[in-house]
Amino acid sequence: MLLKEFAELAYRAHTGTSFSPEKRANQYITDYTADLEKHLTMLDNLGQKYGVSTAEIESIKERFIERYKRHFSAWLGAKSNCISVMIAGPSKFPVRRAEKANNAERAKSDFFHEWPGRFLKAVERGFKPKVTVLSELEAARKNLSDREHLQDLMKKANAIIRKAKGNDCTAQLIEAGIKQALAVELQNGEGKWYGTGFAPFELTNNNAEIKRLRTRVTQLEMKESMQAEENKEYTINGVRMVYNYQIDRIQLIFEGKPAKEIRETLGKHAFRWSPKEVAWQRKITKNAEDAAKRILFDLS
Repeated sequence: MLLKEFAELAYRAHTGTSFSPEKRANQYITDYTADLEKHLTMLDNLGQKYGVSTAEIESIKERFIERYKRHFSAWLGAKSNCISVMIAGPSKFPVRRAEKANNAERAKSDFFHEWPGRFLKAVERGFKPKVTVLSELEAARKNLSDREHLQDLMKKANAIIRKAKGNDCTAQLIEAGIKQALAVELQNGEGKWYGTGFAPFELTNNNAEIKRLRTRVTQLEMKESMQAEENKEYTINGVRMVYNYQIDRIQLIFEGKPAKEIRETLGKHAFRWSPKEVAWQRKITKNAEDAAKRILFDLS
């Protein structure tokens, strides 16, 4: 059992609050061993999902176990200072000391129970492929190609059904690339206001998405070409505004730490602090550019 070493500490953690400290201690060790194992399984699943090597996952799991035990121990240690009037008795009960101990225990408990979720989220962020202009462009191109193929397929299917004039055309639809179940369904116009085939709104909506994706591809192609350019930089009210094309970010670089109200304004406008870049930044878009200028001009 992964947490068996904490049996004595778990016992002491309940001596001041339970009539059955040994039973409560055993239950804690059992329950939190199961919790630890559950999170280790979640780490294994993340590794499989993102194709991470077994060696790397095992290293992360070792780090997780070490920290889990450390935080579990800290919580039990704080809990061992807690006392209950039911156990200690009402005579000269140290109310203020008990309240202080309870507050400390609650803080340790909250941290211990929230920490695993934050750890797993951080691990998954590290596993996710880095989003770049090129990766976005490739995804947009593929999406556009899929949508264009679908539009051609819907048009072709509707033309086949019209030409058949009510006769069975399942074989022709399958040959065109329609799956059999859908081919049969498309020929059944019963209860459909538009009759047989793909509905007009399906073609209209898909065509609108094609137009949007074509615009998106053009924008990303421009961004990709700009990555070879030198960064542009302006200074507004003493703050450097940098167009960092290499990482596709507008960056605001202050002299020192900006005031709290400025940091709050930056956050409201989706600018995030990057310790690596030592700048407040967000992706380069027209909205980002307008927001940056408003913030900086308002500083005057």
